[in-house]
Amino acid sequence: TVAAEAQRTMSGVFDLAVSTLRADTNPVYPVRKALPKNKTQHKRALTTEEIGALLRGFDGHRSNFQTVSAFKLMWLTLCRPSEVTGARWEEFDLDEAMWTIAAPRMKKRKEHRIPLPTQAVDLLRTMQGLSGLSGLSGRSDFVFPHRDDRTRPMTPATFRQALKILGWNGKYSPHATRTTGSTHLNEMG
Repeated sequence: TVAAEAQRTMSGVFDLAVSTLRADTNPVYPVRKALPKNKTQHKRALTTEEIGALLRGFDGHRSNFQTVSAFKLMWLTLCRPSEVTGARWEEFDLDEAMWTIAAPRMKKRKEHRIPLPTQAVDLLRTMQGLSGLSGLSGRSDFVFPHRDDRTRPMTPATFRQALKILGWNGKYSPHATRTTGSTHLNEMG
């Protein structure tokens, strides 16, 4: 919530002030329990029919090829949106079909190795071939560079914008991809 974010920000400012001897105490600390705790809202898993409709919608989406490819890679690997959009070429061994995400990029700060299906390797080889084309200057370190600044990665908000255009706004969040994959894989044993 906005209130919780404001409290965290103010508390951080005062913690810094205390640690640099610019303040004696953090006045936010005594009121920390006054705000209700944020409740984690887990996204519901999509049904098989919804998955098909969503992926068909993206296949017919007239958006940037890079956006569609990043979205497909997210589904093929069940990675978090930020892991996909921030993917760097150095993380991939396409000959071995392996994606190794370094610990600092992972939510639990532990290196993660993902075996890549053939479809993901093919998609990445296509992206590799396109990385220096389309009038873009030089190759980016990112598989999916930002459209305006190739030294930065695509933002996960790109997925939300595409979903809005496709009419999936409010029905599905990219963060539900992992929930959906986990639910269906568990149902299959």
